[in-house]
Amino acid sequence: MAIAAGSTEGPYRFLDKLGEGGMGEVYLVEHVTLGRREALKVLRPELAHAAEFVRRFRREARASHRVHHPGIVSVYDFGQLPGGRYYLAMEYVVGERLDQLVARAALSAAEALPLLGQLAAAVAHAHQHGVVHRDLKPGNVLVSERAGKRELRVLDFGIAKIIAPEYQESGVLTLQGEVFGSPAYMAPEQWQARPAAPAMDVYSIGCLAFELLTGAPPFPGRRMELMHAHLTAPPPALAGVPADVAALVHACLAKSPAERPPSSELPQRLARLAAAHPRSDFEPDDTHAERAPLAADPAWAPTERHAFPGVERRRLALRAQAETILDRGDDRAVMVALARVHELEVELARLGQRLAALEAETAELEAAARERQGALRFAVAELSFELGALTEGAARAELEADIAGLERQLAEVSSSLDADLIALSDRQVAATASAASCEEALEAAYIGLERALLASRP
Repeated sequence: MAIAAGSTEGPYRFLDKLGEGGMGEVYLVEHVTLGRREALKVLRPELAHAAEFVRRFRREARASHRVHHPGIVSVYDFGQLPGGRYYLAMEYVVGERLDQLVARAALSAAEALPLLGQLAAAVAHAHQHGVVHRDLKPGNVLVSERAGKRELRVLDFGIAKIIAPEYQESGVLTLQGEVFGSPAYMAPEQWQARPAAPAMDVYSIGCLAFELLTGAPPFPGRRMELMHAHLTAPPPALAGVPADVAALVHACLAKSPAERPPSSELPQRLARLAAAHPRSDFEPDDTHAERAPLAADPAWAPTERHAFPGVERRRLALRAQAETILDRGDDRAVMVALARVHELEVELARLGQRLAALEAETAELEAAARERQGALRFAVAELSFELGALTEGAARAELEADIAGLERQLAEVSSSLDADLIALSDRQVAATASAASCEEALEAAYIGLERALLASRP
């Protein structure tokens, strides 16, 4: 049964339902204490008392919490809601799923390679920490836009398998002959229910790469047809794809795990291919750009001022014309106007650097605080999980005291973060106001330069 929007359970206020999968539902929630929006994955009610599924759910939390990487959605904690359902609290990321992106059109090699490089880097990081995803598919990858660039995030380590010996859990978590994964992206050895290994994810990356470049995964069909194809059929040719890119994709799709590139090498190989096939299809749109003034047009007259890139071209042309006039002789009005422009541009650049530094400081502070909060929250979750198995007694009282102590530390970290962020925000507001004022003064200076140039014309 879905949890109603607006209701509060434990530390979470439920805002909206985001989706559902085989093991549970995902909700947009707000952490009441931290005041932060998160995604909450809630185990289905009918599975809450199934020991095998609960163990897998707890394993998911542990596996996901261990891999901290910019390309992997962070996991904060896990536990049990008052109603008895288990939950996993994750970072809430706004973005488009990779399957939605490729459904519109296949990507060029220049577009796909940076995304694949980010994916490979995130997966290699997980492998270094003993975690294999085992269900890499376009629906488990989010793409968002930031500063004009696409950023990729991997989510749902719900069937991740811990392979590092020191992290092996007791008990049999995978039933004999049980197969995990999404059929269109499963490695041959997954179909054979072999032990999890990094090469499985490399094969899935090959399937993802094939789909990004062609619009469809390498093999179509129903489950049995897919199994036969992944086990025996060679991957189709990649028509229209550069030969070196196609070669790497086919290498990832090798039937034998030993013949696939190691996941530790894949990010570097994709980076080299991305450098060899740079994007050239995202130049600024000049359709509505204004005409360049003065030297570029003998019949020049003052033009309307538009947003970047037109403003930058206009200013560049004004500076170039001023330099040309000053090279030909002494024009005091142009010299004074150009000096004022230079002065303000230096000041604006300084303010821009200050703003960038403040933004970097804020991001670093938030990241450090999130790590501390995450460690404390996860420790509380682990102890709370153990608490549920204890009856009244000294051991339970001691555990409750430990949990209370950790929760106090969490509150202190959150309070300190709020105070520091408010101080940083005040500094950013002041710097932004100064930059806006400087930009207005700079535009006025360019108008003055424009008038001086007009006056200098014969």
